Amino acid sequence: EGAYAPTYMASGYVFSELKESPSTKLSVYNNNDKYVSFSQSYDGVFQVDTEDADVVKEIIINDNDAIYVEKNGFVIIIWNIEKNTFSIRGTIEPDEAIKIAEGIKPIN
Repeated sequence: EGAYAPTYMASGYVFSELKESPSTKLSVYNNNDKYVSFSQSYDGVFQVDTEDADVVKEIIINDNDAIYVEKNGFVIIIWNIEKNTFSIRGTIEPDEAIKIAEGIKPIN
């Protein structure tokens, strides 16, 4: 109940791991030496290091404000929906990371 999951995943990426704690779920997908992770935290706070980042900007993910960061070959997107904080992180193409974030939906 209250869980979200990606409805889109970039081509070639396969589910490899699920890590859970009482307040956070983290799913990891691999494509050879590349990866992307999706996390959902309840009442949590994510921090992201933007110092010396190549790109830092505000974007919109499904009508929600998000922070988008590119740094050292990684893409990070963080946004909130109600009391949930979500993130997409990984060594993935920026447009694919945004598509994954836009495809996050509640599990019914």
